[in-house]
Amino acid sequence: MIPDPSALAIAVFVSFVLFTLALSFYLGRKTRSAAGYYTAGGGVPWFVNGVAFAGDYLSAASFLGICGMIAFYGYDGFLYSIGFLAGWVVALLVIAEPLKRLGKYTFADALDKAFNSRGIKLAASISTLVVSVFYLIPQMVGAGVLIRPLLGLPHWAGVCIVGAVVTLIVATAGMASTTWVQFIKGGLLVLFAAGLTVLLTAVAVWVGGKGDFRVLAALGVVTHVPVIALSQLSRAAEQRGGERIPMLSDLRDSGAIEQDADVVVFIHRPEYYADLRAKAEQEGKNIEGVADVIVAKHRNGPTGNVSLFFHRRFTRFDNLSARPTGPPDGPEDY
Repeated sequence: MIPDPSALAIAVFVSFVLFTLALSFYLGRKTRSAAGYYTAGGGVPWFVNGVAFAGDYLSAASFLGICGMIAFYGYDGFLYSIGFLAGWVVALLVIAEPLKRLGKYTFADALDKAFNSRGIKLAASISTLVVSVFYLIPQMVGAGVLIRPLLGLPHWAGVCIVGAVVTLIVATAGMASTTWVQFIKGGLLVLFAAGLTVLLTAVAVWVGGKGDFRVLAALGVVTHVPVIALSQLSRAAEQRGGERIPMLSDLRDSGAIEQDADVVVFIHRPEYYADLRAKAEQEGKNIEGVADVIVAKHRNGPTGNVSLFFHRRFTRFDNLSARPTGPPDGPEDY
């Protein structure tokens, strides 16, 4: 189902597209040489270049790729994102600086000058295209997904429109237009992220000071985004003994939360308690990695408990059937 487009959304989208294309054609008229096309003639200010690099890293490919890596590999996926950021510094020193001294603009040109081999140049070109394709796939998928609710067009139309606009931007002025467009994108992302951070901080301070959780509910209604709030538990569950299963009365400001929240969920891990682990061993039960998700309140649905597998290495919950059988060989198993 394709949602009905908004006139305001269409106007904003068209305005941005026209502005970026006009900027690209303006810069294209000033680009007269290979140096101007590949390096913007060295005339891009340092601040603009820095924000443009930030905009490049704040791309759909980066967000979708890093989120996927973290979802599948946990903390290792996060380290991968730090790795390619650090790798950029290495590439700057090991590749970019020698290319500048050689007077070449691409890695393939440098290899061709050093070895005078068409085979090496062809291999470098093919590898560049292959890497670019894998980088462009999430970009184009994100573009199609965004255009669908924004303009009411099918996914393939969004991919074609954004692909054509990006091709025009790059082809008109090369690095100059690319850098300035990335600067605009990066600047807007930083400004909007800062504004959203200030808004959420103000809401958190208000809720924490007043205890009025209706503000969070109203924020979710206005933004059409589910709001997840964490709450502290009292020590009543610890003092109760037994299984120490948390209840609604154990929540701080439990009355306000119970009244305003649509769903209240607890996560209970019996393996956290030494006496429960010892009891499970005596009974021949394996509770390693077991996490009980307790739906204590559901305004529009049922309540109950669901046992899941908590993979500590990836900080991820999974089906209980995914838990390794038998005793763990090491901490990485759980």
